[in-house]
Amino acid sequence: MSEIKSLFDELKSSNEREETTKLLSVLTAAFAQGSAKPDSEDLSAIDSFVKEELEKLITVIPDTTDPEKADELFGYADKLMGLFTFVNSQNFDVSESEFKIVETVVGMINNRRVLENAVDKAFESGSPSDSQISDIIELVKSSDDEYQRGKLFAGLLYHKDKLGDLSASAKALLARYAAEEMERLIKAGDGMTDKQIDSLEIAADVCKYFADDGVINALHRALALKRSNIAFYAAESLLHCGKALENDIVEMLARDNEYASLAYKALCRYGKQSMFPPECATPEYLAKSDMIRWLVYPTELGKEPDAIELMGTTKAHGSIYSIFKYKSDSANLGDELKNKWLIGWSSEAGDTFSNFDLLECFECKTEKKTLKLIKKRLLK
Repeated sequence: MSEIKSLFDELKSSNEREETTKLLSVLTAAFAQGSAKPDSEDLSAIDSFVKEELEKLITVIPDTTDPEKADELFGYADKLMGLFTFVNSQNFDVSESEFKIVETVVGMINNRRVLENAVDKAFESGSPSDSQISDIIELVKSSDDEYQRGKLFAGLLYHKDKLGDLSASAKALLARYAAEEMERLIKAGDGMTDKQIDSLEIAADVCKYFADDGVINALHRALALKRSNIAFYAAESLLHCGKALENDIVEMLARDNEYASLAYKALCRYGKQSMFPPECATPEYLAKSDMIRWLVYPTELGKEPDAIELMGTTKAHGSIYSIFKYKSDSANLGDELKNKWLIGWSSEAGDTFSNFDLLECFECKTEKKTLKLIKKRLLK
């Protein structure tokens, strides 16, 4: 039995949908790139898995009323559809009943994604009309679910390249709503839920494309919350709009391991890098910030490492790479990796990555030789 067939047979009995979604994403990419080549037996196993999982979703989706959990199911369905498309592309015999199952799931999802569909449809032809923007805003206001309300800002951010083409009156409608919504969220202060924080962060990011005085005032009030994730996007939007920043906000972001590098790059884009504390503008400090920001991503460590140290630098692919070792007790790591020194790197060209390789597998008698081996094996 091949590894691919064995894997999909095992996945049928797995209840870890979140982990399975991540795995399917990796596998689909591997199939598309040709780095994994399933044979006919593998394709049959994949086809069987996709069919069974989609049939499960047909029974699960109608009973899932929570918008966030429903979106998780829709994301899983999207990965299954990707596999279904791949199987079809291999001239594999897919039955009419399987197409019917796929159509049923797609129909269920479209019926539930009312707001997303409205936003996508409005931007399909280019620039949405004032009435379309007004209808979308009223649709959002009709929901009292914070996750659902935040989808408007996420949708606008997805279509950000078209926001500049909106009419002045359409921008005014969005600006009025964004300012009101940000003020509502800001008033919750320390009592903001995670969903509200996420919504305010995205709102602070996207509102720069249709900002007016009300939005500018809301952005300044968002800065006063002194939350780095919100402050970074509010500050970047203010810079985009040609507004000044207070030194204490720049100082706060510069001292934040996760946001320091992003803040410095934003200030450079707008010619304001002189505001950044000189001691935080060193290549080592900024590379470390890049590495930490990559590691805190939910699919990586999901948190800052417990310890991180620069091992040294090396040149590869025409760029300088800073090589780090770090430790973490993250639940995303297997027991064999927890609290062990792992390897990661950040480059001047923006290539930041870690495959959770154990440092002990690369250690040589000298640090110079260790870095050389890391470069040879990992920075290919």
